[in-house]
Amino acid sequence: MVIKTNNSFSTTSSSQSQYVRLYAIIMLMTLFANVSISAPTKHNNEGVMEFRGLDVTVHNDIGDSSRQSKYDQSVAMVTINNDPVFGSTDVHRLFAIGDVHGSINELDELVNRIKYDYRKGDRIIFIGDLVDKGPDSVAVIRRAKELNAWCVRGNQDDVTLQGPVIDPISLSDSHIKIASNMTDEDYKYLNSCPKILGVPALNSLFVHGGVDPRKSLRNQVPYLVMNMRSIKEDGTPTQNRTKVNWADDWNRLQASRDSAVKRPYSDVYYGHDSKLGLQLKAHTYGLDSGCVFGNQLTALELRSRKPTQVFCKKYADHS
Repeated sequence: MVIKTNNSFSTTSSSQSQYVRLYAIIMLMTLFANVSISAPTKHNNEGVMEFRGLDVTVHNDIGDSSRQSKYDQSVAMVTINNDPVFGSTDVHRLFAIGDVHGSINELDELVNRIKYDYRKGDRIIFIGDLVDKGPDSVAVIRRAKELNAWCVRGNQDDVTLQGPVIDPISLSDSHIKIASNMTDEDYKYLNSCPKILGVPALNSLFVHGGVDPRKSLRNQVPYLVMNMRSIKEDGTPTQNRTKVNWADDWNRLQASRDSAVKRPYSDVYYGHDSKLGLQLKAHTYGLDSGCVFGNQLTALELRSRKPTQVFCKKYADHS
């Protein structure tokens, strides 16, 4: 009977082991299912901005990327070398447009006001933050594509692009909503916006946040290129506000020719600092005029330096 009992116990123990194994398999399957849901979505990182027929250099070796997500598929810098639009005798117009932040109606009004015509040689460069805070970010992305516009990546664009691949808890509801409504084509366009766009023919850099004048382009920090506003006492850039705006430092060093960023890049067009509004200085052009906060959306024609603005509805409050 002891043997029978042992056999009976052994049978019961075997059954329990099978249940345990089955439970473990189910848990592993659930785990892998969850991993597959939260794993990075693979997107084709083709450049979809209108670069066809141009001599373009793509740079992916810019600076310290330690603060970037490991899933970041962004382009660090693109240089446009030969577009005829940039010729010194060309009469075509080139516009830089400040932070749109999903304000689609205001963008449409601005495009109409400048009488933009791509077929006649007009070009647009968006200075980043196409998305977030405003009423229809996805519509702005699609409008930018329709305009064959060039663009640089803003900090809000950057967070939104990481929406499908990082912990959603770290994102705001607005970023999640934008990312979930983007098609692959929307993603490709926004993801093709480099952090830095260089146009040697215009002696110009286009960024969202700013450029550290004490570092060469190769040594710029991509995160700060999208986020900087000021310079700390130790001379390093910061996204926080201090007594010294990075653009003031840039202009001073350009005037003295002590900047580590050498020619052909003397001028910088940027956004990201709506509290200061439109800032047109000797070598820096701040174009975030606070549209989404109820102020204006600005387009600056680069040759004439003439700004065109439209008034905006208020969609958000300053943080």
